[in-house]
Amino acid sequence: MGKIQISMCAIFACAVILPGCLTSPRSANLMQAQCVIEAQEPNEIVEVMLDGKLIYSGKTSNSGTAGNLQRCVFTARPGNHQLVVSASGYELWEKKISLVGGSNEFWAKLKKK
Repeated sequence: MGKIQISMCAIFACAVILPGCLTSPRSANLMQAQCVIEAQEPNEIVEVMLDGKLIYSGKTSNSGTAGNLQRCVFTARPGNHQLVVSASGYELWEKKISLVGGSNEFWAKLKKK
């Protein structure tokens, strides 16, 4: 079995920015991934769904130089999944993703309607 690598950035995002966003692995077959959400305005309420299940709901930050970003760290089984990010007043962002070894980071840049 391979080892799951967790970057310090992902640990920081989960522990400081998003407490409770990281789902607890129930099996060694789960992989960690991260969705970085960028909105045009700060404090936008965003929802992230993986395979039709809500995995995160929260606001984009207003962190100055970092922009209007939010990170959602999650775990899922390796393979193909559907990732959807939505926010009121923005176009729906959808992407088929594949969780494999290495970096599993996905950027969702939201566009106003």
